[in-house]
Amino acid sequence: MKMCGPTPYAKINAGSDMACIKGGRRPMYSIGLEQLNPALMSSLYQEWESFTAQYPDATRSVVLTECYDYAKARTVPNDATAYPGRACNYYILASMYYNDASLDGEAESFGARFRQRLKNDTKEGKTSVYANFGSGDEKAEDMYGGLERVERLRGLKEKWDPRGVFSCYNPVA
Repeated sequence: MKMCGPTPYAKINAGSDMACIKGGRRPMYSIGLEQLNPALMSSLYQEWESFTAQYPDATRSVVLTECYDYAKARTVPNDATAYPGRACNYYILASMYYNDASLDGEAESFGARFRQRLKNDTKEGKTSVYANFGSGDEKAEDMYGGLERVERLRGLKEKWDPRGVFSCYNPVA
């Protein structure tokens, strides 16, 4: 079965349909990268294949690689906007999908190892995470572009949302 290849535009979102189905368990582990290491990606893919072969309930799990060209965004000074992901060209996401709660430990262990191996391959061993792909164990500065930016966002949050109405997912405060 062919697992990778071009996707017709009409099917571009089909890979994320699973995320919208009610029920199931879906731990996610992701990281933003400036560069991809093909040998490491191949190794991680093989580990994912082994994981899904060992746990048939997890065969709907996916590894998503998103690639972006931020050349235009990088022309704007970093401190001029709140956007934190200018240095990332790739977002890699391991999203496990299964129903059996007894797989939680294995899935979380796999995801954490997956992300850590990618993190160890970065220049500074630094984590950068797109907030919507967060697992919940990341630091705010990893999702929002550094401590200085988080402090700035906290100030704006205090000013514009003092009652914490918008604090459900990955809050800055």
